[in-house]
Amino acid sequence: FFFQAEDGIRDFCLSRGLGDVYKRQMFKHLPNNWRIYATSAASPDESSWGYYCRPNDVVEGKHIGSCLGDHYSINWMEDSDRGVLSETLHEQFEIVKSKTLKSQVMEWGDLSVNPQPIGNFQANNYK
Repeated sequence: FFFQAEDGIRDFCLSRGLGDVYKRQMFKHLPNNWRIYATSAASPDESSWGYYCRPNDVVEGKHIGSCLGDHYSINWMEDSDRGVLSETLHEQFEIVKSKTLKSQVMEWGDLSVNPQPIGNFQANNYK
């Protein structure tokens, strides 16, 4: 499920449900020698910011009572949806980070893998 800017009004709202998730964030203890690379919407000390929140939380004509995404995730999905599989993990991280304005996007783990193209991890036949 991909969001496009024209799909709804993009309003920021503090994502109340994710604060505890980021406070207990498992990534901050991710070893840097396991060849695991992860990114997150916010630092362990903050929440991410929701998008498509009430009254824009409509799915199949019904309000679901929750934000449909957060700023970081929507930026990541829209970048992935461009289908530029030669873009590296690092380039994608920097693009998404530059567009995510209200939380501190973080990267964790083994940063030596981030020169790899996202095409190694994402298929382009999802459309």
